[in-house]
Amino acid sequence: MPKTNHQHPEAFCLMTYKDTAGNCEVIWNSRDGVTPFIVRSRAGLEAQHINWKNDFCAPNHQPKLGDRIFEDMTEESARKWRTEYVEKNWDHPAHPMHEVYPGSTKEEVVEMLVKSDMEEFDGHGPQLTDVTEEWLDKWAKAKPPADEALDILDALEAALPKNEFWTPQLCAAHKPAVEFLKTKGRRQ
Repeated sequence: MPKTNHQHPEAFCLMTYKDTAGNCEVIWNSRDGVTPFIVRSRAGLEAQHINWKNDFCAPNHQPKLGDRIFEDMTEESARKWRTEYVEKNWDHPAHPMHEVYPGSTKEEVVEMLVKSDMEEFDGHGPQLTDVTEEWLDKWAKAKPPADEALDILDALEAALPKNEFWTPQLCAAHKPAVEFLKTKGRRQ
């Protein structure tokens, strides 16, 4: 991964996650913030961040409808997530949450967990988000049009040692970039 002026090495990177069934997904980190090593895949399975060396920084990436991205968790989204979590686990048959927090109400536990989530990352914790039409509209208003091709070509240039040719293994390692270049009418 090329060096950048960002605080976190995974800032604005396209990263590959692979679940326990072997399914891979590229997730973009839309911010200069940390990302988890493990997420839930679309199939609900554990998915690990793999091929770290092949992450590439693309601050001008334009996500598409249906992509998943990391963005900063808001207090509102943390509250929604923690409310669902507490509701699901409060009377869990094997591990009832109410026994972990005796004398507390569900609402008090939700607020305590939200406060912890917000403090843990100074209000910039990662949240995995599905890109929706509403999200794209918000993004279009917040971000100027970008040249994603320049980001990808810069990343490829940095990743490709001098005088090395595009091999099938190299194309596979940089699949998101190769697919992007194909859509722009460029040959591998």
